[in-house]
Amino acid sequence: MNCKSRFLLLFMVLFAVSGCGISKTIIIKTNIQSSQPIARIAIVPTGGQLSGAIGDNLQMHGFTVLYPKKTINLLNRLNITDIEGCFADDLIRLSQTGVDAYLVVKPIMSASKSPNFNTCPPYGCLVSADINLESTYGETSIKFVWKNSWGGRVGSGADGFMRKNIYKSAAEIAEILAAKLPPPSKPRPLRIHTKFQVDSTNAPADLKKAKALNQQVANLYGQRQYSKAIPIAKEVLAIRKKALGLEHPDVAGSLNGLAVLYYSLGDYSKAEPLFQRALAIRKKALGSEHPDVAESLNNLAELYDSLGDYSKAEPLYQRS
Repeated sequence: MNCKSRFLLLFMVLFAVSGCGISKTIIIKTNIQSSQPIARIAIVPTGGQLSGAIGDNLQMHGFTVLYPKKTINLLNRLNITDIEGCFADDLIRLSQTGVDAYLVVKPIMSASKSPNFNTCPPYGCLVSADINLESTYGETSIKFVWKNSWGGRVGSGADGFMRKNIYKSAAEIAEILAAKLPPPSKPRPLRIHTKFQVDSTNAPADLKKAKALNQQVANLYGQRQYSKAIPIAKEVLAIRKKALGLEHPDVAGSLNGLAVLYYSLGDYSKAEPLFQRALAIRKKALGSEHPDVAESLNNLAELYDSLGDYSKAEPLYQRS
C-alpha cells in the first residue's frame, strides 16, 4: 500500500471515528419569552440519575433547581397529579410558589450492559433522552431529543471510548438548555398583594394613596427592581399602620409585601420577622383557614427552604 492509499485510509478511519463520537441534538420546538426570564426550575421525577445530573449542571449555570424529591412534595401539596397534562390553573398555582418552569427528562437506555460503570451503569447505557422544558406562565417552551455518540456494539471497548456517560451527557444537555434560555435572574418565588380588605372606593385619601403606591410596588417587583420598590413599600406600610392600626389584615399584607422584596434580594434576616409578623396578624384577624394565612405559611416555608432549614420548612408547607 503506497503512502497516498495509507493516508486516504487513515483519513477515512478518523472521519468515521469522529462521526461516531459526536452526539446529536434534534430540536422539536423552541419558543423563548425573554421578558420573563426563568430562574427556578422544578425537575419532574422521570429521568432518574440523568435528571439529577442535569440539575447539578443547571445550578452551575446559575439556575435554582428543585430536585425530583422536592418537586414531588410540591406537586402533592398542590394536588397536581400529572404535570404534563395539567390545566392552566394548576400552572398558575405552581408559578405562585416561585417555580418558573418544569423540566421533564425521559432517557432511553439500551438493554446491553457493560463492566465499565462510568460509561454504562448496571441498568444499561444511555442511548438518547427526550428533553422538555415548559414555563409555568405558558410562554417559554424548549423540546428536543438528545442522541448520544456511539462507537459500535453497545458495551464494547470502542463504544466505551466514544459513548458519553451519564455525567458528560447531563453537562451537554444542560449546556443546550442554558444556551437557549435568557440568563437567569434572581428567583421569583413569592407574590405581592394588590387586593386588600378595605374598599378603596370610599376610603380616606391616604388609603387611596397607599393603594396607588402599592401598585407601583407590585409593578417594580414584576420588573425585578426590588431595591427601588422597598422605600415605596415602607411608605405603604407606614400609611396603613397609621390609618388602620397595627393588627389590621391590610397591614399584614404590606408586611408580607416588604418581606417578599427583602427575600427576593436574598436578605433573609430582614424578611423572616416580617413574614412572621404578617402570619401572626392574619391568623388572629382572619382565622387559621383563610387563604391569606395559607399564603403566609407558604412564604415562611419558602424562606426556611432557601436557608436549608428543612425541619422548619416542611411543617409549614404541610399546614399551608
